[in-house]
Amino acid sequence: MDEDEQFEEGNLPIDIINSEEDKIPEPEARKEDGKTSQIILMKAQTWDRESHGLYDYESRRVQKFERKVENEGCMVRDKEDVRFWENHHPYDSQEETFLFKLVSKDNKFYVNPINDNPANDRLWLVIRSLRNGYTIQSHDILKLGRMKFKVKEFRSEHEYFEGEHVEKSPHQGFEELHEVQVAESDDIMCRFCWVGEQTEENPIIGSCRCAGSIKYIHFKCLKLWLESKVNKKNDTDCHSTMNWKNFECELCKLPYPYTFMLNGKRWNLVDLKRPSDKDTPYIILESLNSEKNSSRTIHIVTINTEKTAFSLGRGHDSDLRINDISVSRKHANIEYRDGKFMFVDLKSKFGTLALLSDDVELELDNSQTFQIGRTVVTLKAKATQPWKNREKQSEFSLIKPDRSEFLQNTSNLIPSSNSPKSSGNSDDNKNPNCIPTFEANDGGQALEDRQQHIIEIDGKRYLVVQELDPAEENLPEI
Repeated sequence: MDEDEQFEEGNLPIDIINSEEDKIPEPEARKEDGKTSQIILMKAQTWDRESHGLYDYESRRVQKFERKVENEGCMVRDKEDVRFWENHHPYDSQEETFLFKLVSKDNKFYVNPINDNPANDRLWLVIRSLRNGYTIQSHDILKLGRMKFKVKEFRSEHEYFEGEHVEKSPHQGFEELHEVQVAESDDIMCRFCWVGEQTEENPIIGSCRCAGSIKYIHFKCLKLWLESKVNKKNDTDCHSTMNWKNFECELCKLPYPYTFMLNGKRWNLVDLKRPSDKDTPYIILESLNSEKNSSRTIHIVTINTEKTAFSLGRGHDSDLRINDISVSRKHANIEYRDGKFMFVDLKSKFGTLALLSDDVELELDNSQTFQIGRTVVTLKAKATQPWKNREKQSEFSLIKPDRSEFLQNTSNLIPSSNSPKSSGNSDDNKNPNCIPTFEANDGGQALEDRQQHIIEIDGKRYLVVQELDPAEENLPEI
């Protein structure tokens, strides 16, 4: 749709002159009945390499995509090309990767993540885009490069979150096994000690996929067996590590849970060394690997008055060293500020991310940056003037700026098609009684990226369209 057609839809009886094609395609005009609508500014960049769902924030080899939208739809990626399709457009599941949906609720836009995607192609929040860092929450899945960490437990001044028993994890694919079965017959024996006797403190449970007589184990026998496999390491006074090379059933290979609920009681298969002082803040992170947690690594980080920041990275001077090439030497910090644990990215090469599984509201005039695989998308919601009010405008606001500023450019003006024909007298453009007028920029449809001036000379109206400098474009930066 060209610009003249857009103005015909807006019922503006004026001609456009000196206009150029927009750098960002304009959306179709949506004339809702007096409602304040929104448009979404989209800016996406896709890295040209496919590597574990990583995006190189230092690379210039990226494919860029920019657009404005005002309708629901979905963003897809076909190789390096990113596209936004409205809901009526067919989706090619063979060629395109579904990134996210853009949905509208109560006149607001939300980003709807695709939780069925593999973990690397899920919707992640880019922490480096947050000025003050990211506030760590219960059940968070954090990603440094390609290394993922799960927030198992933390205690701060304002919140105490302990284990998976509080509520189910909202992140699909990162849940743990919690359902266990109790041996109901006295004839069932523990496969470790071959004793069938069980008590309330030491029940015989089945917590794996094995069947038959080898399924059941005494709780204390299983706990003792797992404790024999742990490798404990005290790195510093504020950090300790617990590692299990195998944390799974040796027969069916199903990972065991850290905790489970049985008869309304919580049972711990692993005793973690927490601070003895109940007022001491701490956080427990679990390192997740690509083998579905066949091995387990637990990091316990304690905060004290002398140390309120904890560094993570590949460098030898990092408090928590992560030996992976995708992790920068100084990658991120865990900081304790104002009674909260904060995650701060240190301009790492492959970024620091937080997994999102629920709809994210796009707040007005607030840029939000997300990563889906090797694509980074920045979205910003802008309010537009209601079409109902816009169509009722019959007059333009009058101002009295320096008239010479407007008259200097009137030699190339052409009269509006809805105005009386010009007499061709060049003195018309020099009439000292002319009234310069303009339509206020409402941030709306066709002229959002232009400065508009409407000049009225002897009853004739003219529209001067001046393109804004690219540096003044109000687009979010990645």
